[in-house]
Amino acid sequence: MKEYKSQTGKDIQLLFVQNHGVFISADTPDEIDLILNWVINMLDSAITKRLDFSECMHDKEDIPLISERIRGLSAGISHVIFDSSCESK
Repeated sequence: MKEYKSQTGKDIQLLFVQNHGVFISADTPDEIDLILNWVINMLDSAITKRLDFSECMHDKEDIPLISERIRGLSAGISHVIFDSSCESK
């Protein structure tokens, strides 16, 4: 950050920290909104497939049977979680 400031004379306004998020710095809340909206738009434009997490119809009566079979195959598994979204079909 010091190197960037020495080269540009400006403070960093946008910092991506791997596995931790994004830090935005600005002089006003409106400027932060502008930077954040720019980041969101850039990320949004890079998405090639939108996932569908809406609920889909599944054979819910089969869930207890499937759960028991999975637990029987895998020693030590006490819980089985089902994703009922359309992505899991």
